[in-house]
Order: sequence, then C-alpha cells, then structure tokens
Amino acid sequence: MPGLTNKIDRMKFKFAQSTQNFRMGALLAILLLACALILWNAIDQHQTTKKERTLQVKTSLDGAVQEITAYLERLKDSSYIIAHTRQKSIQRLLDNPLDFKERENLIAELRKTMPDLFTLTIANDRGALLLEDHLNNIDEVCQASIRNFAATDKAPLIEVHPSSAGDHFDILNKIEMPDGESVILYLNFHLKTLSRLLDSNKIHNYDVLLLHKEQPGLIEVDISKPASNDKAAHTLNTDAYLNIQYKSTVPGTQWELVAIQTKNTPIASAWTNALWAFSLLLLLGSTALWLLRRSDTLIFEQSAALKREQRRLNNLQQTTISSELSFHEKVRALLVMGLDEFGLDVAILSRVEGSVYSIVTAVSPDNSLQPGMNFKLGNTYCRHTLISRH
Repeated sequence: MPGLTNKIDRMKFKFAQSTQNFRMGALLAILLLACALILWNAIDQHQTTKKERTLQVKTSLDGAVQEITAYLERLKDSSYIIAHTRQKSIQRLLDNPLDFKERENLIAELRKTMPDLFTLTIANDRGALLLEDHLNNIDEVCQASIRNFAATDKAPLIEVHPSSAGDHFDILNKIEMPDGESVILYLNFHLKTLSRLLDSNKIHNYDVLLLHKEQPGLIEVDISKPASNDKAAHTLNTDAYLNIQYKSTVPGTQWELVAIQTKNTPIASAWTNALWAFSLLLLLGSTALWLLRRSDTLIFEQSAALKREQRRLNNLQQTTISSELSFHEKVRALLVMGLDEFGLDVAILSRVEGSVYSIVTAVSPDNSLQPGMNFKLGNTYCRHTLISRH
C-alpha cells in the first residue's frame, strides 16, 4: 500500500506540474472575459443613459416650444379681437392724441386680458406714428417694423427688441376704421410670461435659452442672467454655441429654443457600478491566483519532500545492503546521513557499560571524537536518555 500511495502522489505531482500553465491561463482568460463583459455592460448602460438624457432634453424643449407657441397665438388672437372690437376707443385716441389719461385707461383695460402688455401706439397706413411717444418707448427698431408692416401688409416674425425701458416683443394688426381709413395697432409686450415658461421647463445641468435664428449666438431670452443692454452679455461665445445639443424652432418667430450643458455630469452610475465590479473582480481574481499558486507551491513542496525521502530511503537501503563497506563504514555513512537530515554537527554511536561511555563510531567537524575513546557516563548527555529510558 505505501508503494501504491507513493505512485498516486507522484501522479498528482506530475499532473499538477503539467497543467500549471494551463490552469493559470484558463483563470486569466476567465478574468479577461469577465472584464470584457463588465466593460461592454457599462458602455451599453452609458449609451442608454445618454440616449435617455437626449430624449429628455428634446421632450422638454419641444414641450416648451409648444407652450410658447400657444402663448403667442393667444396674444395674436386677443390683439385681433381688440383691433376689431375697440374701434371706438381707438378713434377717441386718434381724435385726442394728447389725452394720455385715455391712453392709459385703454392700456389698463387691455391688460385684463393681456397682463404682459407694456404699451401701445397707433400708426397710419404709411407707418407714421399718430400718437405722441412721450416716454420714448417706441424706438427706431420698432418704428422700422411698423413701416415695414405698412408697406408689405405682412406681419414681421416676432423677435425681441431691446430698449431703455426694457426688452419686449411686438404684435401688429391693421384696422379698418369706420371712416374707411386704415391704421396700424402696435402692441408691445414684456418678456415675463416667456421667462416663466422657460423657467418651468428648466433642465438639470442645462441652460435653456431663446436664441435669434438669423444671428447665431444672440440670446433673446435668458432666465439665468439679469437683463442687460450690453449686446456682448447677450451673445454666446463660439465654444458654447458649438456645444448646443438640441435646437427647436418656435413657429412665427425669429427664435430657436436651445439647451446648453452647463456642468459636466458626474460619473454615470453605469461606470460607478463597473468600477465596483472591476474592484471586486480584481480582488477575487487575485485571491484565486494566490490560492492557485499556493496550492501548486504546496504540491511542489510535497513533491520535493517526497523525492528527498525517496533518496534517503534509497541511500539507506544501498548503504545497509552494500557488501563493499565494513560495519564501521556503514555506521559512519548512516551517521552522516543523520547529520544532513537534522542539520547537526556531531553524530555518535556509543556503547555504555556500567558507568563507562565508549565511542564505537563518531563524526565530528574536527574529528576530535574517535572510536575507542572512553568517558564517564555521568559527564555525558546520554545519561539523561538512559534515565528517561528512551
């Protein structure tokens, strides 16, 4: 049975040695495959999150455009109704152009249906103002719009007009008066409702702006910054303009609604999970590699110990059955083997007769111990062995 056991052990050692590289390679391949799967999953989740974010931005902007369009349509409808139902009030203003109280009363009445109304004026069919602009609210840009409308009979696309009184936009309507003359009703509106609509459609980590379509980068409405007459403060720089991720045009206006990312989004949860998975995989992989190397090391150590034991047994057998060696030579060879095995310096085969300790054969570094030397037993360590009966 000992021989069979040794044979099985040798087979184990040979198998472990021959498959060591294969097992290491297989483990590394599994780790690389797991890393690839984690990376692929992180990329897929990141792309999905990015698409969802883009869809969220698009949906929010499109919804804001619909709300702005509906708001402008309501203003146009209201201004049309006013132009055709308030002819008497308008005629009174034309008859008394210096009656500022009458004008303010009409504006106050109109604000009940159009709260953002800033001011109004009336022009003839050639675009000349018929009411005095004593507050200078109708600047040259607005007057140019009125003249253009009078000449073409086509309402201009809505855009923001900056002025000293504040940014505003305009709506124009042509009215046929009872006397057969045509006049133009010019209504001027604040940006309060537009700002509120943009604010209600804010997107996290994005600025939502109204830009001018014909003048790239010109900001028409920006709720994140206070109003300013400085044109440079209302213009996007080139990098910011190129960073626009989505645009949506507002019908009937010179506006396009855009979203600009203001902050770099923190690392996506997909990549965070991937980092945790990589860390865990690295820990498990390192542990598995260590255990594999440790197992192989133990197997090889056992193999080496088995080989040493086999050599010792062979040497012992060869020494004891040798016919070429004398008894003393055999004993000396066995003592040398014992010194090598236990790492000692002195080995003695002795004989004890009474209180006399005699050396039969000995091995010592300086050969100071020779066969035939006698000592008192009480002066040797062997007396302790004899007393303990070992």
